Amino acid sequence: MESGGGDGALSASEADGGPKGANCPPHSRKDPESKQIGEEELASRIVNNEIGIIFPEGTRKNVYEEHRDKLQLPFKFGTVAMAQKTGAPILPISLHHGEKGSYVRIGELFFVRKEDNLELANARLEQTIKEMTLKSMEEDSKKREKVR
Repeated sequence: MESGGGDGALSASEADGGPKGANCPPHSRKDPESKQIGEEELASRIVNNEIGIIFPEGTRKNVYEEHRDKLQLPFKFGTVAMAQKTGAPILPISLHHGEKGSYVRIGELFFVRKEDNLELANARLEQTIKEMTLKSMEEDSKKREKVR
């Protein structure tokens, strides 16, 4: 189950390996009414200080063969739109699985104000996470060089 403006979302229990859909507002991206209800439920939960995990790419890149060689897929607007709608900040997180380890980088809180242009905010978020991932890739590369 996914939620959040067409972006893939997992509840905290799912991220920890818990049951799929636990505490996650369910919806089908293919059904506009269901999608709207899921987005509204997620927004309500965020406004009430619950945490939502949203993947701005809208899916996991390794699902499709043609996506596997890409650093990241283009970001969809659901994440920045939800942040703008609710006033909640985005905590950028980059996950990279390299040859010499797995890397998690946590960025600075990212805010989208009501007057912000969503296209520009989305591009800034995408670039922020891309730079974090590139740092992880560079670190992994240095570790590989030490082994040689």
